[in-house]
Amino acid sequence: MQRYYLASAKELMRINGTTKSALANHLGESIAGTITIRAFQEEDRFFEKNLELVDKNAGPYFYNFAATEWLIQRLETMSAAVLSFSALVMALLPQGTFSPGEQLHKLHFASITHSPHLYIDNGQEADLAQLVEGVNVKWHLVEANSGVYFLNKMAPSST
Repeated sequence: MQRYYLASAKELMRINGTTKSALANHLGESIAGTITIRAFQEEDRFFEKNLELVDKNAGPYFYNFAATEWLIQRLETMSAAVLSFSALVMALLPQGTFSPGEQLHKLHFASITHSPHLYIDNGQEADLAQLVEGVNVKWHLVEANSGVYFLNKMAPSST
């Protein structure tokens, strides 16, 4: 899946760059020749050409966005399957292996850190340490008087 997505994404980014350079070139030349364009009353023609180039540039950008969403959907499905299997295994373990609070904490942390949206951000890669470090939210386990455990969100740290 990674090989398929990367090949498509690289090609779409290349096409996007090609269409964007044509748009930037036309815009730069239009600005430089504004006096001549107005003298020959060709504003409408240049405006239409600009809109045409914007439309050509929007196509590859949309396809790149669609490819990223395709990948996110597949990764979320795989992540949900792994998380569900982990929850099933934890439920089938003998009682006392993990406390209910530990199970909740592990499953909650897994659901937070395995979100593909954290890893896919306009083609930029980030590792887990940077992502978790940038969150600045602390959670602590609280036991209610009835023996039920829950996670409580603390105020963001100042670091």
